[in-house]
Amino acid sequence: MSTLLSVRALHEECVPKKAIAHRLGVDVRTVRRYIRCIARGAQEPLRAAVPRKLDRFLDDIEAKVMQGLSAVQIFQDLSATADFQVAGASYETVKRMVRTLR
Repeated sequence: MSTLLSVRALHEECVPKKAIAHRLGVDVRTVRRYIRCIARGAQEPLRAAVPRKLDRFLDDIEAKVMQGLSAVQIFQDLSATADFQVAGASYETVKRMVRTLR
């Protein structure tokens, strides 16, 4: 459940703002901001899509994962290309991407 929906549910139960913040692990100011958004009729705050370094290589990475290659092998294969070196992605970035695809 998103934070906004959690704040909405707890606020409707008349839970104090400090208690909501403590339960959800967010700052009281965040709770206040969400309550103001809810009062204005907001549903779910939308985040802007942030391009990732590996978006250009996603098809290649998926194909290599399907072949059963490890993250190290995929990183080494991608590192041989000039485009990948320009992107500046690290092994850790590739490893996280491979983990999500498996």
